[in-house]
Amino acid sequence: MSVKKQWVLWMVAMAVLSIVVNSLLFSNMIDRYYTDEKEEEYQAAVAEIVEYARYAIEENPRTMEIQMALQSYRVDPIRHIMIVNETGEVIGSVSQQNRPMHGGMMGGRFNGESTEETGEESVDIHDVYREGEWIGQVHITSVGTVADTETASLFQSALLRISLISGILVLILAALASYWISKRTAKSLVETADFATSIQRKDVKQIKPSSVVEIRQIQQALEDLQGRLKLKEIIRKRNMDTVLHETRTPVTVIKSNVEGLKDQVLQPSERLYDTILLQLDQLIFSLENLPTMIEFDGNREKEDQKEVVNLYEVTSYLIGGLKPQTKERNITFSIEGDQTAVLETNKHAIVQILYNLLTNALKYTEQGSVQVKIAKEEQAIEIEVKDTGRGIDPANREKIFEPYFREGQKEKGEGLGLYVVKKNVEQLGGTIEVESNKPHGTIVRLTLAQTRK
Repeated sequence: MSVKKQWVLWMVAMAVLSIVVNSLLFSNMIDRYYTDEKEEEYQAAVAEIVEYARYAIEENPRTMEIQMALQSYRVDPIRHIMIVNETGEVIGSVSQQNRPMHGGMMGGRFNGESTEETGEESVDIHDVYREGEWIGQVHITSVGTVADTETASLFQSALLRISLISGILVLILAALASYWISKRTAKSLVETADFATSIQRKDVKQIKPSSVVEIRQIQQALEDLQGRLKLKEIIRKRNMDTVLHETRTPVTVIKSNVEGLKDQVLQPSERLYDTILLQLDQLIFSLENLPTMIEFDGNREKEDQKEVVNLYEVTSYLIGGLKPQTKERNITFSIEGDQTAVLETNKHAIVQILYNLLTNALKYTEQGSVQVKIAKEEQAIEIEVKDTGRGIDPANREKIFEPYFREGQKEKGEGLGLYVVKKNVEQLGGTIEVESNKPHGTIVRLTLAQTRK
């Protein structure tokens, strides 16, 4: 059953229940207050009638006067009043139809009080005394009980009509209100379900906030989920592009060195073979850690095993791997500094940092040189890469570390090199600074904490 139908049925059921409870309460109030009040009025009227009967028997006023007086006492449920003197003579009688009492009650004497029932009516007989002497009787005929009186019947009928009318109005209002509320609620639920489906289909969609608090909480949770999924997709794409970039890097170095050997531009040497092996290790590492690198969200440190890395030696190997490209463009690579500078760190991250800095300097240097300096400080090691390229525009200095940013749209590449550098430096607990003297080159300075002396 739909939410709309359930809501309408629930509201109608509550309305019917309220009407039933209301009717029971009204009935109870009639029994407790109205009926009791009418009974007190009846007893007071009987006492006044008996008192007037004593006066009428003693003083014997005119019959018309007696009838007028008795007529004033004929209140609901009293229908007939008759006064009989000690001789059995009726000295006064009044009824609803202004006719004498039913016969057979005028003769004889009655001691005490008694009640005779005639059909739906009852006759109460009250003796009248004067200073202890019986002087006559009063016959009072009334409708069964106080609850059966005409006034009570009219009141109950009116109350029933009012209850029915109010009940019908309540049912109509409840049905309209429940339909309106359920329609709004059902609409919000349908929109929320469509929004959830759009998230499943990866469709970018906005949803109108619901006025129902609980539904709005669900919508907010779905919006949060959509945002996190979208962010995750962005991170996955960026990580995938980074993996492709880092996989292409060693392949390019290996290819250029193999081509150099084939064309006899390079001569076989142990250092050349070590350079190729280093790049193969990088390639194997990237392929083995492909799933982890793609899902990596930057909120946890890499779990790669640390090892002792000689920074001078690794940099020399990387420069040797770029030798075919430097010869073609007549660019000089040089390295100087402390050859014993070592770090206990992630070797693959260090290789990625240094290689991306070297290739980035080579890409933006048309002629001149690229210099690498390695200095061992007391608590850290500083690496400086300086080129004679065209430099960096001051307006772009903060943007160069963003993924997919390229200062020149004509430049080849994905714009991920410096992004990878900054990410790896931060994961290793280091810092990176850039100095530019456009158009006279760029200096990139790394500071890595030294954990091994």
